[in-house]
Amino acid sequence: MAQKFYVVWAHTSGRILMARCTMVVIGGPYIRTKHIEDWDMATQSATAMRVRSEQKATEAAPRTSFFFWSSVLLLSFLLIGFAPTLYLRAFFAVAPIPGYLYVHGAVLTAWFAWLVVQTTMVRTGRIALHRRLGVVGAVIAAAVIVASLMATMGFVARLRAAGIDWDTDMSAVPALGIEGQPMVQFASEVFWGNSIGTTVFTALVVAAILLRRRPQAHKRLMLLASIALVGPALARISRWAVFGGEDSLFVPIVFLGLLAVLIVYDLVSARRPHRATLIGCGAIVLALIAAQLIAHSGFGLAVVRMIG
Repeated sequence: MAQKFYVVWAHTSGRILMARCTMVVIGGPYIRTKHIEDWDMATQSATAMRVRSEQKATEAAPRTSFFFWSSVLLLSFLLIGFAPTLYLRAFFAVAPIPGYLYVHGAVLTAWFAWLVVQTTMVRTGRIALHRRLGVVGAVIAAAVIVASLMATMGFVARLRAAGIDWDTDMSAVPALGIEGQPMVQFASEVFWGNSIGTTVFTALVVAAILLRRRPQAHKRLMLLASIALVGPALARISRWAVFGGEDSLFVPIVFLGLLAVLIVYDLVSARRPHRATLIGCGAIVLALIAAQLIAHSGFGLAVVRMIG
């Protein structure tokens, strides 16, 4: 007669193992094993619990509009800041620009538009499509890095090609709203600000890709990476008379304001800042400080003079 029973024992590794056996009684005390199936109960149970936990967390996570509207705001900064010199340049009296700046503008526009699309997908619960479009975002991010560095290097060369002397006071270019600063200092601030901003963008995007299975960290890092790119757009908006020009506090106030809003969102929604928020905000603040220190140093100025 065949009988089924379970045998449970402790493995030397400390795991609890179980075997299901089918035995055939031959007679007397003698038995013969006909079929045995065994598995690691601890491993299978832990895996199943983890999968169910992740599924419940994903399903239960509230779909807020915060990241969607944040991405819309960043795209708005880009469109408004570069409207006169790029998007609507046909309606403004602006100087011609080289072809690589058109490429740079198109790539940055694609990035921020993609960010809006991605946050829309999450907001509407279309997670599968969001993940498929992630590959597109990785390609655009790589293009952003190349195009940004190309535009930054070209900026210094274009200043010199325009015949502007490095020691010329910035008041000679009234549209920028800067006075009492030599041209080389302005060029150094732009060069190092953009270069370090691109570096921070790269680091945050790479971290976001690596943490794509952890949505709470992933979406914060992607938003912060995008914030690291809006400096040039904000600088152009600061040229409006109401904001006082590029040497005003407009750009740092808006930058810090964007970071503060994310921290406040975390405090309201989770009662404490997310680790990704703290790391990303810290990286951006340190980048702003480092860019200013390097731009005003002898080394930073020497690099700009060498490039130009």
